[in-house]
Amino acid sequence: MPIRSFGASSFAEGRAVLSDIVHDESVIAGAVSAIKGKDWTVALRDGSRMTMPLPLSYRLVPQELKLKYFDLTCVRAILASLIERRILENRQNDAHVRRTFRNKDVGVLGSLNRLKKGVLQGLGDIELLAACSINRQFQQRQDHTCTALSFDETLNRALALHRSRMATHEPIQMGDDSSEEIRRKFAELSDGIAHLNKVAERQDAFGHRVAQFIEAQDWG
Repeated sequence: MPIRSFGASSFAEGRAVLSDIVHDESVIAGAVSAIKGKDWTVALRDGSRMTMPLPLSYRLVPQELKLKYFDLTCVRAILASLIERRILENRQNDAHVRRTFRNKDVGVLGSLNRLKKGVLQGLGDIELLAACSINRQFQQRQDHTCTALSFDETLNRALALHRSRMATHEPIQMGDDSSEEIRRKFAELSDGIAHLNKVAERQDAFGHRVAQFIEAQDWG
């Protein structure tokens, strides 16, 4: 089940949230069904140039999905992962490119949601992934960090793909940027690195507390 909460006294609000979830389930299920029903024979190589399947997959996912509840970025990532797997599993596509980009993580996100007899499974995983993506939290500069533990191997692998962090700054335009602009952009990078270190400290502290909790348990 999705983990977002709402006021316990607001029955109408709860019904509205449930209605939004049902709506999104239909939208996502329709997108998954369309992807599975499409022929993913695509040109992946032009001479010595190879096209990376994942960026191509992101371009092939609709930029806008009329979602009311779930995170659009997260849903698009899951759909792109499904497309990437379909492209790499299609034997009509370039064998060399398929071998080059095939790895154990291909399609992991796409595996979170399955259509079974027309019913979409794994909606709760979308919410958990959106809430606990370390990269997403880092980019949004949240003042707290959410992480997740799961006994589901596929979900754990999906979460692991969203634990990376990167500090960036605006590109420096040599010859065009003033000294003040260059200093501002480097300050932006320095601020990003400081924030990255803070997130890393929180993650390490959480891991340490988890390890202490596990060690303290009497599993016998």
